[in-house]
Amino acid sequence: RDERINRIFEGTNEINRLLISSIFLKKAILEELPIRDVIYFRYDDMLPKQDIANNDIMSKEVDLVEYSRSLMLSSLNNLISVYGQDMKNKQWVLEPFADIVISFAVMYMGMLRYIQLDENSHKNNTVPVLKYSINRHFKKLYRNVIEVNTFILESLDDYNKTYYNDLLNKFDEIEYKCDSIKLKQEICSEFYKQGKYYLD
Repeated sequence: RDERINRIFEGTNEINRLLISSIFLKKAILEELPIRDVIYFRYDDMLPKQDIANNDIMSKEVDLVEYSRSLMLSSLNNLISVYGQDMKNKQWVLEPFADIVISFAVMYMGMLRYIQLDENSHKNNTVPVLKYSINRHFKKLYRNVIEVNTFILESLDDYNKTYYNDLLNKFDEIEYKCDSIKLKQEICSEFYKQGKYYLD
């Protein structure tokens, strides 16, 4: 009762993170999902263009989501290259990699939800929330990508090391900028105006 750390050590969240990484590894190695094929495809095109009905409002965020996908897949490939199937036992890298997957999932699912919204609904009001969410999760994802790959960088072969470094430099081409404080002000203003969460 007095050892508070035992209440959270290896709790549900930590176990789920280990499961996420282990499932990714299994799916990639057994080729149950074409993860490795997508990784190799992105060697030639790190930032494939996606069409979301010519929506210029979210074009930079779409590029950022695709860039994040490449970062996630590159990190997985690098981990498999270094550890192989033994990756499932490397908890120091499994947890931050799982956080990369979680951040990407939030960004991607949020974007999909936005695309599916009807133009006559609250789609425009969704924009500041989605932009802020994508920016916030990209920062988390990028931090974890750097953490994981810095740890294994010296163990990578020259090819994967070069690709990883080129991928980091690719961010400048997106020319992504986000005024997160302004977005928070817009979101807050809608809260006050509506008197409730306005995207039900």
